[in-house]
Amino acid sequence: MSTVAKILVVVNLVLAGAFLASASNFLGRQENWRRKWDKLDVETKAQILTLVEQNKEAGEQFDALDQQTRSVQSANAGLKKENNQLNSQNDLLKQSWGETSTQLTRATAALQQSQETIKSNRELIDGLQAERTTLIEAVKAALEQKEASVRNLNEKEIQFENLLAEKQALETRIEELKNENRSLRLSAENAIAKLGGSGDTPLDQPDLLGQVIAVAPEGGLAIISLGAEDGVKRGYRLTVSRGRDYVGELEITRVEAKQAAGRINQAFAKGKIQRGDRVTSAR
Repeated sequence: MSTVAKILVVVNLVLAGAFLASASNFLGRQENWRRKWDKLDVETKAQILTLVEQNKEAGEQFDALDQQTRSVQSANAGLKKENNQLNSQNDLLKQSWGETSTQLTRATAALQQSQETIKSNRELIDGLQAERTTLIEAVKAALEQKEASVRNLNEKEIQFENLLAEKQALETRIEELKNENRSLRLSAENAIAKLGGSGDTPLDQPDLLGQVIAVAPEGGLAIISLGAEDGVKRGYRLTVSRGRDYVGELEITRVEAKQAAGRINQAFAKGKIQRGDRVTSAR
């Protein structure tokens, strides 16, 4: 039993004693006090027993309440501890939320920067694609130009081959003309010899190649593009041709440094000598 319960029991006993004293004093003044006393004593004892039982029950109830109070206090302490833990957790959550909010702010800024970077990269990629398209078109144009150049080169090669063939044909024709010229010259010399002409014209002439640059209006004299610097001498006989055709013959009568004049030998003429006709050595 607790101290408070014991105090309550003592107080009840004191009160019961005071009550008995008062009752005894009162009953002593009346008749039959003994009988009343006994009755009162019995009742008083019964009340005392009742009070003792009630006090006992009150003590037990007090102990139960005290136990409950302790349990409540213990539970309250646990709740306080749990509340402190919750407060600590709440503080940690607040701190974590603050850090998370800061990280979220940083992440948002980084995301915006990344979006701007992506936008810039996209614009750069678009520019590069446009430049690539331009380069592809330029390459296509260059390839087309190259193909055209190749075709032109092939055509030039074909033309060159044709020119070479023409050159070879001309060289062959020149040889033929030289042979014809030799035959004609021999025939002319024979004719001149028969006619009593002079035979002092030099026969040993160098290879010459020039052209007629002017013809006298009367057609008896022609000027050629060859002169003393080219080895032309007075008395040389030169063959005149136009393309592959033999036209006539010149006999040089006057020689200058860069040009010479010759008399047209009408006896061997097969056509009218014109400006631009080719002039070669008569052999």
